[in-house]
Amino acid sequence: MIPTISITPKEFESGSVHKNTVLKALDLYNTNGCLLLENVFSPTFITTLHASYMRRYERGLQDDPNAESVAKRRFMIQVELRAPFNQPRLYANPLVIPILRQLLGQEFILGAFGSLVSLPGASNQIIHWDHEGLFEDNPINEILPSYALIMLIPLIELNKLTGATRLCVGSHILPTEEALKIEAEDPLAPVGSCLLVDYRLRHGGGANRSQQLRPILYSVYCRSWFRDTHSYNYQQPIKISETEYRKIPRLYRKLFYLASTSKAP
Repeated sequence: MIPTISITPKEFESGSVHKNTVLKALDLYNTNGCLLLENVFSPTFITTLHASYMRRYERGLQDDPNAESVAKRRFMIQVELRAPFNQPRLYANPLVIPILRQLLGQEFILGAFGSLVSLPGASNQIIHWDHEGLFEDNPINEILPSYALIMLIPLIELNKLTGATRLCVGSHILPTEEALKIEAEDPLAPVGSCLLVDYRLRHGGGANRSQQLRPILYSVYCRSWFRDTHSYNYQQPIKISETEYRKIPRLYRKLFYLASTSKAP
């Protein structure tokens, strides 16, 4: 079962999570390698993002130069950080940031931003790891703290028809042979939720049995020294213009250290 925490109305309204929520989140995440957070985003905000996304990418998806095929009827699409996506509540949500700081340290950065979209008829993707262990097959990998995670933000409801990213819960801290035995589960999620997934967790995109596209935004957060040298051979990890970069509040610019314009004053 996918571990889940629902942000309370009081926490949502105040834009601040209670310390007990953070402690519970840390325990669930470290044990399972994943965590579903409900009620993080306003459904209205997600609806706005979804409408903008569909306007930009729905037509001619397979011919879009920003789209990289990762499997049959499944694409990784580079999303430029401009309105309505260039907003702190998306890339630095105050309900998630305290949890990320505890998991990745105070100086974590945004390692990548984009989207994964599954077309109608997409089948289950092969279960895989996003990145091998930092020290190859050394058992030390099993006791190291998290060095990177991906936050998935569904732009539509993830249900039995639309499908979801399938997760092998707990596989992030197991030896390879044992991790391969863990069966994948489907984290169904409502609009307004997000899913934190450890980079070491085995996972794979689920089948899309609906008649609509299933777009999911992703933000990779990592310790400042980590670099993903496998996933971005054809795309920039973060696509943001100098004009849009300057719109980022100075408080959050350190998150964009890897962006091409991050050296701007």
